[in-house]
Amino acid sequence: MSGFAGLSCGSRPVFWPGLGGVRWAWQVLAGVLALGLGAGLGSAAYAQSGRAGQTLDFTVQKSTSLDVHGEPSLSLAQLGVPQETDDGAAAYSIQTNTGEPRDIRASLDQAVPEGLTLEAYVDAPESNGNNVSSTGWMTLSSEEQVVVEFIQKADDENVPITYRATATPEVAPDSYVFTVKYTISSAN
Repeated sequence: MSGFAGLSCGSRPVFWPGLGGVRWAWQVLAGVLALGLGAGLGSAAYAQSGRAGQTLDFTVQKSTSLDVHGEPSLSLAQLGVPQETDDGAAAYSIQTNTGEPRDIRASLDQAVPEGLTLEAYVDAPESNGNNVSSTGWMTLSSEEQVVVEFIQKADDENVPITYRATATPEVAPDSYVFTVKYTISSAN
């Protein structure tokens, strides 16, 4: 039976003419069986491939931060004439996710001498605030004043702060240093 490949199915031999003999038929049969078993084992191997899932539970806490930066300074050369700080001399950055209305308040670390007026204009942040607004020019004192109101959610950097000072003849010529304290708290 040269030139025929054969396979025995029960008592009847099956021949494939011109396919290189019986050895080739067994190789084909072994390949078919390997594919069939491989398909079955392939899914089992995937199920054991080292993949797993996990549920992650986390909480985002309420958070608010306020940072004031810059080195503002004023030189009052003429009495009775208001002098403002340069643009960009002072600014603040704010981040809050509370969603509850918040106010920024400003106060001085000490009382201002008679005849000297120190004011601040604190711009409102631009992001995510319904009715957020600056209160405009506010005279600073040792008592807290609201300078920005109704901040709800914000992520803003370099929001401008401008200072303005005026001196009358009652103020002695001298250098004065004040610390402006800013706090953020629940809106009233």
